[in-house]
Amino acid sequence: MEERKFSKKTHKKFLKYDSENEICSLKEECVFCNIYHNDKEKIAQEHPNCFVMKDWSPGGWEHWLVIPKRHIRHIYQFKKEDYGLLLEMKQAGIDYMTSKGYTLD
Repeated sequence: MEERKFSKKTHKKFLKYDSENEICSLKEECVFCNIYHNDKEKIAQEHPNCFVMKDWSPGGWEHWLVIPKRHIRHIYQFKKEDYGLLLEMKQAGIDYMTSKGYTLD
């Protein structure tokens, strides 16, 4: 596996790529895939292509995660075709927080 430098204005990091030029996960197992398939009680709300769950290490009082159901190893693997998924994830977060009584002000 070769190491290649990946840089964006706000994100510089060394990522590892496999033989098919896909970004490899740092862990063998994806914790989010495991939750979706084996630990459904941690899911607060489910949508067709994503789910909402409470962050187990929150950065704030109401810190929730919206996770795609399709395994995406790294945020930079999103493609133009995934724009609809990103919109669905955004709406899932809005819907969940609205259901908890929050408003977008």
